[in-house]
Amino acid sequence: MMNPAAEILAHRTEFGLTAVQVSALQPLADQLNVSVDRMFARQGQLSPARERMMRAISDSTVVLDEAAIRAEACEQATQQADYTIAMVRAQQRIAGILTAAQREKFEELQVNRGMQMMQAFSGTAEKH
Repeated sequence: MMNPAAEILAHRTEFGLTAVQVSALQPLADQLNVSVDRMFARQGQLSPARERMMRAISDSTVVLDEAAIRAEACEQATQQADYTIAMVRAQQRIAGILTAAQREKFEELQVNRGMQMMQAFSGTAEKH
């Protein structure tokens, strides 16, 4: 789930969201969209350090630059941690906006989504 707030808003009728809840969730969804877009943009950019790292992995003739590889790996880990923290904070804010019944429904939606992803991954893995 890339944007839990947007996912809830997409199911606003099923969740029975009030206008107040929608107005609280919308800015959070917008903010998370920016975070997700930023994360994908960073992943798509091939910085010189990342390019060297990828070349070193795929080409055994490339001179190992361990410091550059470590720096790039640390940068990737920092970006992933930033994204994870943003998601946890969003989940906490969402929990404060939804009612207990809505939170339960959202948890069910997340579990079902996770199961679908696992099944899709499992099905793909079996074909290879």
